[in-house]
Amino acid sequence: MNRFTWDMRYPAAREFPGLIMWAGSTRGPQAPPGHYTVKLTAPDGLTKTAEFTIKRNEAVKTLTDADLQAQFKLAKQINDKVSAANEAVLRIRSAKDQIAARLAKTHDAKIKSAGNALIEKLTAIEGELYQYRNRSSQDPLNYPIRLNNKLAALQGIVEFGDYKPTDQSYVVFKDLSERLDKQLVQLDSIAKTDLAALNTMLVKKKIEAVRDGVPPVSETK
Repeated sequence: MNRFTWDMRYPAAREFPGLIMWAGSTRGPQAPPGHYTVKLTAPDGLTKTAEFTIKRNEAVKTLTDADLQAQFKLAKQINDKVSAANEAVLRIRSAKDQIAARLAKTHDAKIKSAGNALIEKLTAIEGELYQYRNRSSQDPLNYPIRLNNKLAALQGIVEFGDYKPTDQSYVVFKDLSERLDKQLVQLDSIAKTDLAALNTMLVKKKIEAVRDGVPPVSETK
């Protein structure tokens, strides 16, 4: 009556409403061979623990535990990057929504100009992180996938079978990671300059400043 079945996967990457991917997903990487501990906590605070072991398929003679651990390590790194990209999208969309709401409260031409310019800059970064034109599962056929989808697709390739990652997988991951990091640095820079300048103007007009940051999960479901 009370059973929990673990699919041996780590938690999935962060998602956002309307996320559509092609040949990729946010699912977490599969746990590699090793020793694990499961802990059960009852409502009254009583806890129980147990040890268990995940073993590789020993019928595959060319495979080693080290191969699967290397696969997990890279898949986990990729999944973390997917999460970082999606959290950046959430951060951008939250800021854009707030800016639009603030602009609706004022007729100040300078504030409107600064706000609209900032929205354009944020949208440009969002477009590098995610293909926001997607509205259905078939839209990626018309609109090229962006960084978060490319990373997610790479994770699927890395985990496609029981083998250690190829050299090419590491090369592609390095390239995509560097491109993502560049966008994240640019986003931070815009927050420190353009957004800070806009908030200064808003406060002078007694309008609430725009809050920067990734919304909690409870606000984005």
